[in-house]
Amino acid sequence: MASRNSSGVFSDFTASYFQQYIPENNRDLVITFFIAFSRFEYALKEEGFSNGNLDNVSANWDRFATSIRASFQPDRTPELQAAVNYLHDSPPRKQIVQGGTRLGWAPSRYPENTPLIHELLLSIRTVRNNLFHGAKFQEILHENHSNDRNQLLLQSSLIILEECLRLSTTVRQTFFAEIPPSFDTNNQEEIHG
Repeated sequence: MASRNSSGVFSDFTASYFQQYIPENNRDLVITFFIAFSRFEYALKEEGFSNGNLDNVSANWDRFATSIRASFQPDRTPELQAAVNYLHDSPPRKQIVQGGTRLGWAPSRYPENTPLIHELLLSIRTVRNNLFHGAKFQEILHENHSNDRNQLLLQSSLIILEECLRLSTTVRQTFFAEIPPSFDTNNQEEIHG
């Protein structure tokens, strides 16, 4: 069994990696996205938007998207409309294997009849996969890829996730359950509007 001090190697590595691969002006945004996405998936599973059995469980984003599809209004605010337009018109690329061994990137493609909210939540999951699996950190440094684009993908994703919280009372309540005492509850109240 590992000792408590063995986490030091990960702390040191993480601090160094973070400084090297994530521009300072985006660090809070990346952390916010990691936490918000993780908490959102937790809330989805807790509220029955899940697939699974005795061996595993995963969030069922498609069932959730269906539940809010009729009430989702992309033009409800100018900020939301801009986020929707960006993810719809410039979806994140997804990592692929080329030639059987090399990693590469391909455009995200969705069937023509995919409802907008489903497409957006698929794009947000691609943003998450690119970040959580390290691909985007490497790309920022090693490929001549615009950091502005990564920032817009993260910001747009967060705006759309916030709208999804606004549209689902049960998911919103679970998302904010057991919040730290220092949390500004005024922010939560704004989502109710």
